[in-house]
Amino acid sequence: MIFSVEYQTYENVVAWVFDLAATYPNITVLRQIGTSYEGRAIYGVEISGVGGFNPAKPTMFYNGGTHAREWIGSATTFYILNALLAR
Repeated sequence: MIFSVEYQTYENVVAWVFDLAATYPNITVLRQIGTSYEGRAIYGVEISGVGGFNPAKPTMFYNGGTHAREWIGSATTFYILNALLAR
């Protein structure tokens, strides 16, 4: 698992997110939500039940990686993302 051992590069994280979205295509949508100062794509992963987003249901938002040197925020978000999808 990408988050369990050591700091991951941007390229590894992006590859993992794309693989995750490909593994769960019926319940995930991968969106480019911005561009970093360095010109790198910033991605968000939307998870919903089969059938898509339902505004009548509660929504949760997780944000990891706000500060580049605080690796644990990203690792925690990856862990939660993986745990939600693997169930």
